Amino acid sequence: MSYYQIKSIHIDEKNKVVNICSADSSLRPLIYSTYKSERLTEILQKEGKEKVEIEIMKDYFSGNYKGGGQKNRYVRAYRIARYMFPITYDFYSYYNNQEGENFENFIKVVLGIESFKNYYIAILYRGNQKYYVKQAKYSYIAKFHSNKATKYSSKEEATYDANIFLGDGNKYKYSYEIKEFIGGLK
Repeated sequence: MSYYQIKSIHIDEKNKVVNICSADSSLRPLIYSTYKSERLTEILQKEGKEKVEIEIMKDYFSGNYKGGGQKNRYVRAYRIARYMFPITYDFYSYYNNQEGENFENFIKVVLGIESFKNYYIAILYRGNQKYYVKQAKYSYIAKFHSNKATKYSSKEEATYDANIFLGDGNKYKYSYEIKEFIGGLK
């Protein structure tokens, strides 16, 4: 299934325009271009910024939009929904049940949560050895230095990835803990 790999979304309330910088995932290499989104611009002009943000979040929940980096507030809200409210997230994303006032209220809540100021890392222990979880493109890697670890915006997100790394059986007898990342743990 094709989706749009988002680089940035800019809502210009003064000029009543929504610009999106994205690339189509079905074309390689990814070629990003900035364009005016007619659909979102029309919504902005008729119904306002809040409704546009709800439509953008619908696109993230349905899988039409992916990416955007940590600074994209919609990606942060999507991650907050996914890791802090997993049952509600499952209901709205997997069942594609994104119509109605309840979904809109849920989106308003996750967009209203301030971004996390602290970052967390997942630390794995096996015997006396300490490893840090690094999320790669298609897998997870154990690193020896905390600066190479993936920095997560919430404890829930770090716990989720640590459990994926360990797998179902945890046959290597790892244990893990989630710690706040402050510049660089030793």
